[in-house]
Amino acid sequence: MDPSTPYGRDDVLRRILEELEAPGVLLTLTGLPGSGTSTVARAALSLTAPSCDPDTPGCESDRPCTSCTVEGRVCRSAGALEAALERCSSTDVGLILVEDVHHAVDGPAVVEDLRRSRPGLSLLLTARTPVGLPGEVVVRVPPLPLPDPLDAPERLRAEPAVHLFLDRAARAGAPVDVDGADLADVARICRHVGGLPLAVELVAARAATYSPSTLLHLLRRAPGQLLRPPGRRSHPSDGVADHDLATALAWSVALLDESARQLLFDLLVLGSSVTVDDVEQVTGRDDVVDDLAALVDVHLVEADHEGRVSRFTVAPVVRDHLRTMGTPSDELRRRHRSWARRVANDCLQLDESGSLSEARRRAAAVEPDLTGALDAALADGDAPAATDLALALLPVWFARGAVPGTADRVASVLSTLGEDTSDVAAETRSLVLAAWVQLLRAETASSAADVSAVVPELTRIREQARLRGDRALLGVTFVAVQAARSMVDREAAEAWAREGHSLARRLADEARLVRIETWLGMLAHQRGDPVEAAKWARSAVSRAHRLDDPGLALSPTGLLLSLPGPPPDGIELPDRTRLVDLARQHGDLRTLDWLEPMAAFGALGAGDLSTAVRHSMATLRRTGASGARPRAGPPLMCLFLVALQVQDLPCAGRLLGMVARHLDVLRPALPPAVAAVFDQAEEAYHAATGPEGVREVAWGAHLSHDEALDAALARSPGAWTGPSRSGRRWARPPPGRRPRGTPTRG
Repeated sequence: MDPSTPYGRDDVLRRILEELEAPGVLLTLTGLPGSGTSTVARAALSLTAPSCDPDTPGCESDRPCTSCTVEGRVCRSAGALEAALERCSSTDVGLILVEDVHHAVDGPAVVEDLRRSRPGLSLLLTARTPVGLPGEVVVRVPPLPLPDPLDAPERLRAEPAVHLFLDRAARAGAPVDVDGADLADVARICRHVGGLPLAVELVAARAATYSPSTLLHLLRRAPGQLLRPPGRRSHPSDGVADHDLATALAWSVALLDESARQLLFDLLVLGSSVTVDDVEQVTGRDDVVDDLAALVDVHLVEADHEGRVSRFTVAPVVRDHLRTMGTPSDELRRRHRSWARRVANDCLQLDESGSLSEARRRAAAVEPDLTGALDAALADGDAPAATDLALALLPVWFARGAVPGTADRVASVLSTLGEDTSDVAAETRSLVLAAWVQLLRAETASSAADVSAVVPELTRIREQARLRGDRALLGVTFVAVQAARSMVDREAAEAWAREGHSLARRLADEARLVRIETWLGMLAHQRGDPVEAAKWARSAVSRAHRLDDPGLALSPTGLLLSLPGPPPDGIELPDRTRLVDLARQHGDLRTLDWLEPMAAFGALGAGDLSTAVRHSMATLRRTGASGARPRAGPPLMCLFLVALQVQDLPCAGRLLGMVARHLDVLRPALPPAVAAVFDQAEEAYHAATGPEGVREVAWGAHLSHDEALDAALARSPGAWTGPSRSGRRWARPPPGRRPRGTPTRG
């Protein structure tokens, strides 16, 4: 009986093999149903010694059998497990594997009797929970690591969960050449089921019928439909047909006592990884310690001890399963909203104290809960709660990328606020929210005229804030200046930034000083004054280092790297790729989506086309995931320059057409040198191609935002670094249709 391939289990197997080196060990593997404890155990057994099956008359191995396997599922009658263990222990076997010992009658007691009679015998058990016998060593078998859908295709294919999905899908008759958007959707499927191997296999078994995009849609709509074997067409040899994950989960829930079961259902109101204190506040209980431990023991709740404080999360498949059995009570929802508002206020206090990065990280960690509480507050017309929650969430949403509809969502919060202006704090919050609405409209604008329309609105909001004092004016100005990114006329924005700098100095707000100095440096760079840009960037970097906030130093460091000349004395600068990695680690996608195209252009200037393509593709993948379409402009522009440099003129023309839709709002953000290079490249393209080139540009311009993104991502990265000898064209999707196999974007 050969074990299935234990995808991504090297570390667990290594730990098991180390424990089995000790004679007479009792080792129990536990895990959530479907985590693959039996697969891992059999793999460990095959690496340890030849195995015999007690129900088989003879051993097929040509070596003496030193291990034996017993299945607890077939030992449900009294005495069955004891008899099977006696047959095993009557030979020279030194290691016995008992699978699913919790299904056998009196399993732990029978195992303990055997240990007393054979002290040197090693026992490897798989069980839903630790059996609790003296000397037991427990190894928890976790789900597979969660893949990042934004990773490059070659990295995604190496992810254990994705590898498992593709292997199972291929055995079910699905296409094996999954790539691009489909591969990203496979990664999203693996994340949705929490990396649970059996769940991944059950979904993949249907891949011959449904595309990854459709499977993801079905999982989100009704996950229970896909977590059972695919009916009569299944066969036991598939390895999944005799497993019903929903039934197994129900059995695990049934093991709990009433108190632990009630806590599990209460935890459904929480969508994030939370602490024990959070659990107590939301559930209204002060006795959760033992019940939470019981839930962790049966793997229905996952415990994360990587940080200084343990955090707990309901496993995704458990959450989906339990949601079919009931919904949280109104009282629980009210406590949840109160807790979420307290978290939001903590974030706002961090923000006001200058800990901008920490405030954003804190909000991002519980974003699903804050978002759910915001929706509930809006539904109930709870203006104060909605305001606090929105202000805590906005830096998270903005860092990820502004998308159409976000401005309207924030405007709906504003509409819940009354006309009473006697509360200065409430009025200040409403003015900051109003500034955010205008900033979001500028970020998602499709024309320079739309961007210009926000300037008078922001001017009006700033004048209202001025009447409320310096702190209100700084809060509004800090938001307003960021709209300069797409402004054609930046004089107003630069004046705002200079006043904001004076306000931040007067209020000793060092963190905002760093950001404002960075923006002043960028504005100087974009109007062609690198000397002034360097002055502001140096000041911002030095200030960020004094604050010991690496996140604040990312943007001014990137600005210094983009300026001509040697680095300033006393400031050590990382290279562009290292800076991109640092931004990725900090999770600031807005900064990353500026730094990575900058790194791509830098690599292009140095003749490193493959690195330029890699950075550009990574930015496009993030753009597709976030829906922040304006951020696709710079990487598409870089790919156009690459295609032109390698003389792939059809490709260059189509990319030029894709870039055209971004130019109106992209051009104001380009430094003069970059704009000059692009203009020269565009002239060179048209000079080399003539009327045929115009048709290629029209092809690219005809595509929608999402079609253009998919078309660019669909090309193999290797195709960008060499000339096109065949003249092969991209196939344009019919009007109104997306390329086959691509998901619908929200």
